[in-house]
Amino acid sequence: MEETTLDFNKALDALIDVSQAFPPAMWNQFSDLTPDDLSMLKQKWELVDVQRKITLLQDLVSLMDYDFQVSFTEFAKFCLNDDEPMVRSSAIRLLFEEETISLIDPMLDILENDADEEVQAMAATMLGNYVYLGELDELPKKDKRRIEDALLKMIDESVAVILQRRALEAVSYSVREEVAPLILAAYEKVEKDWKVTALFSMGRSGHRQWAPYILRNLDSDEPDLLFEAIQAAGEMYLEDALPKISEIAEKGEELDQLVRMAIARALENIGGTEGIAILNSLLQWADDDEEVEIIEQAIEYASFTNAVKMPSM
Repeated sequence: MEETTLDFNKALDALIDVSQAFPPAMWNQFSDLTPDDLSMLKQKWELVDVQRKITLLQDLVSLMDYDFQVSFTEFAKFCLNDDEPMVRSSAIRLLFEEETISLIDPMLDILENDADEEVQAMAATMLGNYVYLGELDELPKKDKRRIEDALLKMIDESVAVILQRRALEAVSYSVREEVAPLILAAYEKVEKDWKVTALFSMGRSGHRQWAPYILRNLDSDEPDLLFEAIQAAGEMYLEDALPKISEIAEKGEELDQLVRMAIARALENIGGTEGIAILNSLLQWADDDEEVEIIEQAIEYASFTNAVKMPSM
């Protein structure tokens, strides 16, 4: 037996042992699983406590945010068949960076047939990545079409609001004529959650027809609507949003950190001298190193694009 397989066996035994915390040093043992590893996993996985499974998958999702050398694809695919919905949902989240066509059919199957609506909703979210690839002509048209059809069907037929919302958000990348009326209908619903989804979808669609709706919600007193409006303005590179974003940024310390980071990401796209000035003012209110890094990256990118736009003298 190879040394790596022995190490993976030790990791599984440690995961099974609920008397001890599972050491983060063993997280990477679930990367790049071999056929022998998968065989061992099948033998021992049912012995693992459900909460330990969920926690492990969530930890691996976090690990992928800063370690780009790991690949948990095989492990995540294995977990898609777990009996626990939270395990299946977390497994899909672990696959979000994947673009392989081989995952389309499993995700469509989960979208249409999984017994848990939250898991279905997570599958819808992942399928949105493929709709985006299709719009870039990086996916066969027939695959893009059947994904869109499945998502539109969920919006029309599902009784689960969370699934309807995630399906709309996913399909909003598409230029199909059915999509814009669905986004508008979501915006016009009374429930705030639907307005959140509508603003998110407007940003993804990128159509200029949505600019007035986005600009209007930059005056919202609702933090989640304001957050989505800021993000959508950035997605659409709305320079007209700069005056209102500047007013929001002046509140500085009073703002929720997520709103400040949304401003940074939006201005990274919108750029311009005014945008860079707003970003520099945000630095003084940053709560932690992560926020500082996001703002500094936005300044760097916005400064670069601004320099490119400037005419030579």
